Amino acid sequence: MRILITGANGFVGHRACLLFHKLGFKVIAFSRSVCAFPPGITPLVADSFSSLTVERLKSLDIKCVIHLAGLAHVASSDYTSSLKLARRCNVDDTLFLSQLAFSAGVKRFIFLSSIKVNGDTTSASRPFTSQDIPLPTDPYALSKLEAENRLIDSFSNSSMDIVIVRPPLIYGPNCKANFKLLAKLISLRLPLPLASVINNRRSFIFLDNLIDFLALCCHHPLAPGNVFLVSDCIDVSTSSLLRSLAATMRTPILLFPFPVFLLSLFSSLLGLSSLYQRVCGSLILDPSYACTLLDWKPPYSMQEGLRQSFTPDHTF
Repeated sequence: MRILITGANGFVGHRACLLFHKLGFKVIAFSRSVCAFPPGITPLVADSFSSLTVERLKSLDIKCVIHLAGLAHVASSDYTSSLKLARRCNVDDTLFLSQLAFSAGVKRFIFLSSIKVNGDTTSASRPFTSQDIPLPTDPYALSKLEAENRLIDSFSNSSMDIVIVRPPLIYGPNCKANFKLLAKLISLRLPLPLASVINNRRSFIFLDNLIDFLALCCHHPLAPGNVFLVSDCIDVSTSSLLRSLAATMRTPILLFPFPVFLLSLFSSLLGLSSLYQRVCGSLILDPSYACTLLDWKPPYSMQEGLRQSFTPDHTF
């Protein structure tokens, strides 16, 4: 199968190109800058999707598009400006590419969304499901939801299948955001007041597990028309994650107990409520629908994913 992967120079996209190629797919890697890929992966470099044409996609004989490109972080503090930018990158670009793909005869379009479409928090016992009413709370999440809805509305009765995947926080080698921050804190060997954060739960997904699921969605007959929530199929507390991460990094860690309600109070007083929620709150999802319908199981445990991502001498 010949596939087009967008965002080929990104954290998810670059690894996806390599693994799909290894799995036997004929990969066309779209990026806005030149990427180094081994022979067999066809680079497609352009400033924007508007540089692509129906004729160009037809000539490449692409059967499936895996759309990973998008804007994840918006620098502006103004909500209206942030939403406008997020919509342009995550909604308008997605719709433009999908219409182009449809006109070029592409059979399946897989869109990488985010669990943030469902919301930012859950209880420790009530996970998000794909049947929940979405509750996005920031411009990024809202733009992802709008892109999902536009794809479903535009192609529900067409010859091009739509598959939507909402992952939680993704970790892997050279990962960014929260996992990078945690690894940095551990490497500094600073004492952390998080030993008491044992009752929250959070879902994560190892990069190769996510890519394995995307590969399955490329050809599985039951994938089209679905919104899938996927994870490593295990939920962990913050203190447990920190200890596992430190052990993987072979770095001593000092967690000392501190009342969680005081962490919440101090965070609120310092204007750090969002940071408190990311560290001490819960965000879990239920991947059972994806696992059951597509008969999928993550090929790597979380322990193995951490080992491949953070072991000092591991070569990826």
